[in-house]
Amino acid sequence: MTGLPTDSGDAPSQVAPVAATSAALKAAVAEGVSTETEARAAAQKSGQSVEVTGLRQERRTVVANSDGTFTAKEFAEPVRTWQGGQWADIDESLVRRADGAWAPKATTADVTFSAGGEGPFARIRVAGRELALSWPGGDLPKPVIDGDSATYENVLPDVDLVVQAEPDGFGHLVVVNTPEAAQNPDLARFEIGVDTKALTLQETASGALRALDSSSQGVVLEAGSPVMWDAGDGGDPSTTTARAAAFGTASVSAAGGLEPPPDAATAPVEMEVAQDKLTLIPSQDLLTDPGTSFPVVIDPIEKTTSRTS
Repeated sequence: MTGLPTDSGDAPSQVAPVAATSAALKAAVAEGVSTETEARAAAQKSGQSVEVTGLRQERRTVVANSDGTFTAKEFAEPVRTWQGGQWADIDESLVRRADGAWAPKATTADVTFSAGGEGPFARIRVAGRELALSWPGGDLPKPVIDGDSATYENVLPDVDLVVQAEPDGFGHLVVVNTPEAAQNPDLARFEIGVDTKALTLQETASGALRALDSSSQGVVLEAGSPVMWDAGDGGDPSTTTARAAAFGTASVSAAGGLEPPPDAATAPVEMEVAQDKLTLIPSQDLLTDPGTSFPVVIDPIEKTTSRTS
């Protein structure tokens, strides 16, 4: 008999559209779709939330819910950055650049760290404005790279300089590894060199640091008040793991960056701000106290954070 489809001939035409629709729906749930209309339809059909990718921002994600509503999720720090014409997830891991410097893979700020030698140990650029910081001891050793951090070992005897990439800036730490290192007179008062372009430095009433646009006086960069802490119960100056303990005993705050361990002894660090330098005066009481557990972390600038997108 002719004119009637056979089972084998009819099956592909029915199965293929169903499979394609199912695959598209899975992709929408996994990757999101560009418009609210598409997202709502996919969410209602799948019973799962679907992101509206066209509404992505550095700190914001919008999803369509299965009940037809939308939810906006706001984040304290950037979760993505616009890079190479598309959104990329934040990745602070350091990679070597063509010019030899180290930089995070994907962050909202243009940050570079020194590969060693002369010049600034850290530099941040924001919309034509620039801040660079230099160590007072001259040339830097080649850094030891570990994920998002670069460690310049023995910038003073048994004292390390550590810089760490953040989603929207960087932080830097001075790690005093032993009681003997703490006796170094160079730690009584030391200067971090500052070089700026189109920025003016300002110390706030609370002791925090701001970098203002030289023309508009708007805040471009900011950092918290300097502080220092010991290793608490996690330190052991008799071992060779003091450098690791500086990070291993610290916690990561919800807003990003390192914080002292709960049982650490802490002290403020005095700071004097000039346009070409930051003068840091660590607490000698904490450095020389027999009960201090090493390493001691001196946190001159907890976090140099870009205030612009």
